[in-house]
Amino acid sequence: MMSFPVHMTVIFAAMCSGIALRLPLTPGYYWVVVPVVVLAGSIPISPQGAGVMEFFAILLTSRQHCSVSQAFALTMAIRMVQIFWNLVWGLFVLKGGYHAPSEKEQESVEGPGADAADEESPPASTAPAPAGT
Repeated sequence: MMSFPVHMTVIFAAMCSGIALRLPLTPGYYWVVVPVVVLAGSIPISPQGAGVMEFFAILLTSRQHCSVSQAFALTMAIRMVQIFWNLVWGLFVLKGGYHAPSEKEQESVEGPGADAADEESPPASTAPAPAGT
């Protein structure tokens, strides 16, 4: 349910890109073609669905008199929008206060019983004793 607005945004962005590229598709046709093309891109044949998305875009838009290069441009626009949004939200990760937890934060997450469990097991940095000694 939460991903539905994201999917609608992808379709709307592809429709805006197609209109900007002057593709001979009706606005309603994008709501049929784009979900199928993006879904086909999730088939794990190649990285990021390269080639698969293009094949389905060519197949589905050729009946509407789109050329191969226009269908390819539509799939590239879909990918570029995805990359753009990932880069925008990636800035929040890069600028955010994300850091490795301090010892105090780690203790608060593990709880009071974690110290007893640590005493029973040897530390991970201890090298094993040589064989035969």
